[in-house]
Amino acid sequence: MDNCNYYYQFNTIKRLWILDKDHVNKITFQDDKRPEIGLIDEFDIENLIELQCDDENTNLTQKNSYDLELSTIITDINYSTTNLLNSLICGKYIVIFLTGEKRYFCFGVDEGASLTYELDINNGYKVTLLENNSYYPVFQIKINNFIF
Repeated sequence: MDNCNYYYQFNTIKRLWILDKDHVNKITFQDDKRPEIGLIDEFDIENLIELQCDDENTNLTQKNSYDLELSTIITDINYSTTNLLNSLICGKYIVIFLTGEKRYFCFGVDEGASLTYELDINNGYKVTLLENNSYYPVFQIKINNFIF
C-alpha cells in the first residue's frame, strides 16, 4: 500500500483539541471506508481535551507526508495548566483542530502524536504535538459529524 501524499494548506488554526488514542470508539472513513481518501465521515470519541490556542502563534508543519508537528503557545501559566501538561507528556494523541475556514482536521490517527512542552521566552508554555513516520498524515473531518 502506498503512502498518502496529499497536503492541505492551513491559514490559521482557531481551536485545538487532543484525544488520547485509547478513547477513540470508532472512526469511519468516507465511501469505501478506507483511510486513503483522507476524509473522516464519523468520529465517535470521548474525553476531548481542549488546549489554549493562539492563532498567531500556532503553526502546523508538514515536512513530508510522514512527519507532522503542531506547535502553539499557552499563555495561561498556572497550577492547573502545568498539572494538565505534566499528565499528558507520556501519552499518544489524535490532534484535532479547527481552521479559520471552519474546517476540522486531525492527525495522529495511526500511531498517535506525542506532546512536549517548555517554557517560552514570552512567559508562556510552548506546546509541541509531533507525529513522526505517520502512515496517514492529515485527515479532514466532516463538520456535521463533529460539532462542539
